Amino acid sequence: YRGIESQRQRLRILQQALRAAQSERALLEHQVEELTRASLKPGEDETLALERKRLQNAERLYATAVSVFDRIQGARPGGVTDTLRYALHEVHSLSQLDETAKEMESRLESVYYELEDIALQIRDYRDKVEFNPQRLSDVEERLHLILQLKRKIAPTIEEILAYEESAKARLNALATGSEEIER
Repeated sequence: YRGIESQRQRLRILQQALRAAQSERALLEHQVEELTRASLKPGEDETLALERKRLQNAERLYATAVSVFDRIQGARPGGVTDTLRYALHEVHSLSQLDETAKEMESRLESVYYELEDIALQIRDYRDKVEFNPQRLSDVEERLHLILQLKRKIAPTIEEILAYEESAKARLNALATGSEEIER
């Protein structure tokens, strides 16, 4: 009789533990499903924040790049490169008459080509500036989702991903609880 009572007591304890485990399991399943759907990537929040900043400031970025390019390259004669080209031509004439001007010619030529290269980089940058309100909206939504998960689960994406793995492991452990009751 004592053995049976001991087993019944043990069964009641296991059943209570199973009810608690089922409740925990439902919560964990919901969280794992939510995290799986979110499919977060380490560092994604920083990358998206930078992209959002660029998208929010696209008009200003474009206008500034156009302004700088025009000042360097000049849409009309009189840009810095035109002035440097003229100065280089004049210094070349000097160096033909006086060998000591060769160093100035070489340095001026170096500055001219460096400035030309910078102007091309600015032009390429200007051409890549993206005006995309839909993408900005998508980025904002994604950042909002990440912020919600950070508030609910953990302060960083890496910690959220670690929690997801531990939740999956806990779910696997909870699945074996009913087998003990059957025994």
